[in-house]
Amino acid sequence: MKFMLILLLLPFYLFPQTLVSDAKQTYSFTYETVVEITSSEDNRTYKMSYLFNPNENYVGMKVNMSDFSEAETDGESIIIMDKGNSIIFVETQGMKMQMFQTMMGEGQTNPMGEMSTYDYSSIKKTGQTKTILGTTCYQYNLSDEKVKMILWVAPEIKLPNWFGQSSKAIDGHIMAYTMTSSEGTMTSTTIAINDHISKIINSQDYKKMF
Repeated sequence: MKFMLILLLLPFYLFPQTLVSDAKQTYSFTYETVVEITSSEDNRTYKMSYLFNPNENYVGMKVNMSDFSEAETDGESIIIMDKGNSIIFVETQGMKMQMFQTMMGEGQTNPMGEMSTYDYSSIKKTGQTKTILGTTCYQYNLSDEKVKMILWVAPEIKLPNWFGQSSKAIDGHIMAYTMTSSEGTMTSTTIAINDHISKIINSQDYKKMF
């Protein structure tokens, strides 16, 4: 599995876009978790945010485009995963655009989609703990023939996870994880949780790009 998550977060013009369906008119988020991601493939650390609404099934990922591009590209990109589709909302240089995609492009995969299809019946809770943001997290191990993962889960954090089906096997919110495959290692650690935010995206404000 090629899990270079930053490929998902590169500026929108690097992706092939395919219009697959209409977006909801409004997406509303009330929680934000800020994470640091380090990939052994380029030995760099990046910041991004997950956006949640506990009353909805969709999940958002927000990045500052300049953090993920060598070009001088300012602006904000929010990728919303909704019912298997990726809807990209971009605001840059006074323009607002939206695009749709079901794939990351030939040869690339969507980490959210892959995680949601794993067999979580094989997950194991080890009993080890560590503290992240003052909250006790429990270690879970998960592996298949291609990937090994270590998850640190906080049962006290009542937020969805960024891949939904895991909630049936994991008690709590994933605060950190390490993912290892033949292509290297990626780590993600939550560094802040912002509650009671009010982030609303009205899709009618964004021009559809084909």
